Amino acid sequence: MVSCESEIEKPTVVEPTVVTKSVKEITETTAKVVGQVVSDGGAEVTERGVCWNTDGIPTVLDYRVKDAEVGTGTFTSNISDLEANTTYYVRAYATNEVGTSYGEEVSFTTLTAYSPATGTSNGYGYVDLGLSVKWATCNVGATTPEE
Repeated sequence: MVSCESEIEKPTVVEPTVVTKSVKEITETTAKVVGQVVSDGGAEVTERGVCWNTDGIPTVLDYRVKDAEVGTGTFTSNISDLEANTTYYVRAYATNEVGTSYGEEVSFTTLTAYSPATGTSNGYGYVDLGLSVKWATCNVGATTPEE
């Protein structure tokens, strides 16, 4: 017997499509990462954010920040507690019912922590604050900063 009804094909659901757009506002210990979920893959995006490490090819099993929003669109994640003068690898990610997908890996290096120059002048210690300004490490006549 032949049926007149045609079978309705269900759309194929795949992992989301994600782009790691940029890393900006890098400091000694923080950075902002911009990501974008371009497509949900045919299913609701239940989590998105960025992940990072110092070895390369970061995953959600490494360090990560979950974005407060879900779904498609552009987002910015703030990462913190980084080490100064260290190279990090970061990727945006998104998860739906099929799985987790990642954007391109982007690397960046945190800034070097500022350490003022120190020295001795006329037998007294100083800290060089820059722009030809030197600050005494202790009062004139004192031998320790506590005096």
